[in-house]
Amino acid sequence: MPMKLPILTTIILLFLFASPAIATNQTDIQAAFLREGNVWLYIIGEETQITNTNTAVGTPQWSHDGKWLAYQLKTSSPQPLKSEEQTELWVYHLATGEKKKVFHDGYSPAWAPTENTLAFTSNGVLNISDLHHFYNVALGVNSFAWFPKGEEILLSSRGELRPDGWTGANLYTKKTKRQLSKKNS
Repeated sequence: MPMKLPILTTIILLFLFASPAIATNQTDIQAAFLREGNVWLYIIGEETQITNTNTAVGTPQWSHDGKWLAYQLKTSSPQPLKSEEQTELWVYHLATGEKKKVFHDGYSPAWAPTENTLAFTSNGVLNISDLHHFYNVALGVNSFAWFPKGEEILLSSRGELRPDGWTGANLYTKKTKRQLSKKNS
């Protein structure tokens, strides 16, 4: 027993204070962030401002291949009966600098994990876009998440307040590959 204690102590200290021998190449770092309401990129040690509206909100989202960036801009609603503000959904192509509006009032953008397909919500409707068109996928959606293969989305509905208390949120799965392939063929 006395011999085991120093060996165990040494092993614990090695794990606690050892620094990993893995070095990262600082030139490979690619980041997107908001500064003073604008979207910025940090690539190869250089910062580039993407928007100059001072209205960017949320967290910019990278596409699976790192070639596209999705971001949101807060704008005034053109429709008098809607709320005063809406959130436009935009994408930016890193290689070309192209900026493209995907949807006029989209929220919670999330890229598919395997291709450049963007899912987002708008007034309880889940939409997906291949960056050329958008498609309504499901109604009554509160939240969603892509499955790892990008062929299905996990959806949740909102819980409801009833006289006897709150209901739980319901979970559903929805296939997306079939809808995109039907529309594109």
